[in-house]
Formats: sequence, structure tokens, C-alpha cells
Amino acid sequence: MARRGGRGAPAGAPPECSSGSRASVGADAAAARRLLARRAAALARIADPLRRRARAYALLVRAGFEPDLAAELARSVAAPPAEDEATEDD
Repeated sequence: MARRGGRGAPAGAPPECSSGSRASVGADAAAARRLLARRAAALARIADPLRRRARAYALLVRAGFEPDLAAELARSVAAPPAEDEATEDD
């Protein structure tokens, strides 16, 4: 299945057939991050990290992003907070 907007290679074509495939991966990742940033407030309201990851993944795939990229970025959304935020020294 071809991606929306006609971007990328035709369905079933090997990845190397896409012109500028590396550049488009970087551009797709940036666009996906922007989409997640726009939806950050809604995703932050989901307490369960597994549900938050699933919701982020579904959002990206429905928007036409590759499943691999969506999975990678969805994992970053559901990642536990950084150690600086998780531990507080009083």
C-alpha cells in the first residue's frame, strides 16, 4: 500500500528504489515528532505507559507513517522519565 500523498516508493518496491530514501526517513521522523509534539498533552493524560505507547503508535500509523518509525517513536513517548525527574534528593 502506497503512503498518502504519493511519497516514498510504490507498494512492494524494495527500500533502495525510493529516491532520496535516507532524506525522506529523516524528514518523516521530523514530521512524526512534530505530530507527537502537537498531541503531547492528550498523550500525557494517559497514565498507563502501554496504552500511551499504543495510542501514539496508532496516531502515527493512521497519519501514514511507516510502522517501524511509528514503533520507534511510540516507544520514546512511553519511556520512563529521566533519572533526574524520577529521583528527588531532599
